[in-house]
Amino acid sequence: MDQMNNNYPPVLVVEPDDEFANLLTVQIERTLGCDVFRASSFVQTLQIVQSTLEKFLVALVEPHLPDAHSFEIVDHLLALSIPVILFSKTFDEGNREDILAKGVLDYVIKTGEYNLEYMVRLVDRIRKNRFIHVLIVDDSRSARAHFRYLLERRLFVVHDAPNGEIALQMLKEDDRIKMVLVDYQMTGMDGFQLIQQIRARFSEQELVIIGISAYGNNILSAKFIKHGANDFISKPFLIEEFHCRIDHCVNDLETYTALKHVYSRDFLTGLFSRLYLLEVGNKRLADAQKEDPLHSWFTIMVGVDQMREVNYEMNYDVGDTVIRAVARSIAGQFQDADMIARVGGAEFCVLMTRSGRDVINERLELLRKVMLKWSRSGRQNQRGTLPITLSYGVLDGHSTMMGDLLLQASALLYQAKSNGGNRTLWGVIERC
Repeated sequence: MDQMNNNYPPVLVVEPDDEFANLLTVQIERTLGCDVFRASSFVQTLQIVQSTLEKFLVALVEPHLPDAHSFEIVDHLLALSIPVILFSKTFDEGNREDILAKGVLDYVIKTGEYNLEYMVRLVDRIRKNRFIHVLIVDDSRSARAHFRYLLERRLFVVHDAPNGEIALQMLKEDDRIKMVLVDYQMTGMDGFQLIQQIRARFSEQELVIIGISAYGNNILSAKFIKHGANDFISKPFLIEEFHCRIDHCVNDLETYTALKHVYSRDFLTGLFSRLYLLEVGNKRLADAQKEDPLHSWFTIMVGVDQMREVNYEMNYDVGDTVIRAVARSIAGQFQDADMIARVGGAEFCVLMTRSGRDVINERLELLRKVMLKWSRSGRQNQRGTLPITLSYGVLDGHSTMMGDLLLQASALLYQAKSNGGNRTLWGVIERC
């Protein structure tokens, strides 16, 4: 086994067919970067389990081994609390319920390349589930316990609530919850009413809601989705269907989160992007004015004075190094900022509320000293140094639009640069 030196738990592959075991191992290591332990027999599996200090994430198991009864290895691994995914060339549909009743996560038929990829995706899904919090809302204690059992088998972090009121409070207090399973008929607030209140705070892309009911029909399913649910499951259901729907919804949520990260973050510095600053800035302006129309609001523009010289006299790689260094320094000096964004080139915007001019001036001067010292240290380029100075345009006051504040603060920054750079210009929007 090759050591990957990562923080993910290892995967155990139990397969007497060396060719298939090798294919599966290579796929997991290349795709997921997990350590993989391989065994081809019952005895070898026991030796590996007993000698491995780490807890296995999951075991991918062929249940028919040459030195044991069929499924004996499955029972043994489950008794050791190691999650098991079965794979084999054939499965008897008549034994399907017995197999699932053992507590295995899933079973896969070895029929081709797609099923191999499916197993790898399933391992990845199990691995990610350890960090996903799910809330079950049902007034039936037995129903909550059943859903908890199914979800915890897949390693989700599970919470539950007996009614809508408690569920809303839990969502308010714990922002880690990313999926809610909602029963339709509950005492007090029903499922539709709960979903409407949840959707007033969270979009379909921010929080997954799955409706569940024993009175399922096409009309009820449509109503759940029209009220804001992402999906609907009718009881009774097949365990495979339940997990497939859960997995699809979580995958969609992760895809949206990844796309939002690309949209909201600057690729070079990791700070927020200009587009995201304008979008979220407008919302924060509105919220701030509702809370306290008189509280302070500062829009700070930061610019590198020598950026053109750095790019032309050195090279653009050095320019990127300078931009990243400035971004790190701004983030370090303004850890309590409401938002920090790279708005273009070597220009950055910092939003600060409930602060004061003296505090901001002090931090900006310290930021200048940090960057000047960094630039003179030679870390930007081994071939030589170019002193880096910063100019600032700081706008004190509110507006109804983030774009207006950014425009006015940028004008102050450009004026500071035109006046020789390495200086700060302040502007004020008069409060009504």
